[in-house]
Amino acid sequence: TTFELGSFFRGGGATLYGFFLFHEVLSNPASSGLSRLARMVADGSLTANVSTEAKLDDIGEVAQALLDRGFTGKAVLHVSE
Repeated sequence: TTFELGSFFRGGGATLYGFFLFHEVLSNPASSGLSRLARMVADGSLTANVSTEAKLDDIGEVAQALLDRGFTGKAVLHVSE
């Protein structure tokens, strides 16, 4: 994206950080963060606001609702075996 750099920094207290996913994963493996999140969900200190649940087959409708801002929480797609 592009933006007016002067306006960004004029307000003070601004930080610009470049985020490259693969670099981040190499320096901080995702497994440690994921295990922390799993522990937090298990002990109740983290809750997820699930707004909709659907079958994976309905991904098109769920994706469109997400793009249309049709819900505010998470969408869970169930994968059948």
